[in-house]
Amino acid sequence: MTALSTTQDSKYFPHEDAMRVAVHNEILGRPQARMGLPVQIACLVVLNADVDLEAEIRHLALLPGQKDLTATALQTPFLRIQVGPCTLKWERHAEFTAYSVMRALPPSTLLNDPPQQLLSQLLLDDDWLRNIPGRTLGALHLVMLLGDPPSAVTRAAAYDHWFTTGAAVASQMGTPVHSSVVTDFALQEDGFERMLVLAATGMSEGRVGRVAQRLLEIETYRLMALRSLPAAQQLGPWLEEAEQRLVGIHTQINGILNSNQDLLNALARLAADVERAVADHRRSFDASKAYHALVTQRLTELREKPIPGTQTLGEFMHRRLSPAMATVVAAGQRLDALSTRVDHTSALLRTRVEVTLEAQGRVAMNTMASVRLLLQRVQRTLQVLSIAAVTFFVVQLLLHIGHAVQRGGFALELELWVGALVPVALGGIWWLVHRINQRL
Repeated sequence: MTALSTTQDSKYFPHEDAMRVAVHNEILGRPQARMGLPVQIACLVVLNADVDLEAEIRHLALLPGQKDLTATALQTPFLRIQVGPCTLKWERHAEFTAYSVMRALPPSTLLNDPPQQLLSQLLLDDDWLRNIPGRTLGALHLVMLLGDPPSAVTRAAAYDHWFTTGAAVASQMGTPVHSSVVTDFALQEDGFERMLVLAATGMSEGRVGRVAQRLLEIETYRLMALRSLPAAQQLGPWLEEAEQRLVGIHTQINGILNSNQDLLNALARLAADVERAVADHRRSFDASKAYHALVTQRLTELREKPIPGTQTLGEFMHRRLSPAMATVVAAGQRLDALSTRVDHTSALLRTRVEVTLEAQGRVAMNTMASVRLLLQRVQRTLQVLSIAAVTFFVVQLLLHIGHAVQRGGFALELELWVGALVPVALGGIWWLVHRINQRL
């Protein structure tokens, strides 16, 4: 069944939203694989950060019978191609692309058959596999055979030739139990991990496909979740140093030894470093938490039951993966807390600067008021002196006028003349100065 890529307006409902078909077909874009037993699956997971969709499609088009394949013809980033006796499933995600090659094994394949004979060939051209665009993150061989799990007495001997570390984990799956899985999560000499599933006769092809997909996704998402662990571990010493820098700035804010400008410069440098770290790591830390949640979900879907004397996959993940994820989560939380503390410190320092500026403003205003009062006093003193000086010169002028009148033959009491006009001159000069001040 093929999902529609477009639809026509219907007489039964209004015009469609432009996203209706895309949203509707989202859950149909990656159909579940169906496969019979026994089967071999080789899965390669490559990081596609620097690889665009067109580059991957061009590489897929190199396969036999796929020369007309184009990116524009794809409705979803998912493709299943038949290559001879094999089926290749291509699945592109936001950060990685998975290439899974499936091949039916002969019905006579048994657990004690040499695994090298089953896993020696990937069934596709070696050059084509080596030239897949991207960088390899994971490589897994999954073999699913018919058979019951070996007993506790014969288990070690049965798995010895499959897993070389001697530390295999295993569990039964399903309710009721329909299969068991064994792996040691170790890289073999060929660079692949190995995972073995023994399934009961009569297991449906749909269930085989679901079990295979869950197991492949568990390992893929585990690797993706752990990608940010090295960064989280390296970030620890830097966080310690940055926190100490912030403590030092707090200490200086509480003291009086450093100027506000020095503190602002130090805080600006720290804030820039913290924001750069947030930009570099926040997305990867969040992605790791999301991938870890998917691992937990897929393990739950397996409905594991323990095999006596052996760790289950879930127990192994809890003991090995959970501490690593706790480190990632803790680093992310410390980074967020540091960013918040830097913001609070910036607000505190801004408050200090504002208070300092306000105090300086008040001092400046008080100084200006004092200067203004002093200037007013000086001005009044100068006005008095000016009035006195002008009055003196006016009196001298009147005195000269009186002498001139006397010489003209007029009888004039000079002292009386001057004494009578001095108040008039003084009042007139004061009135004139007062009017000038009013106009100013």
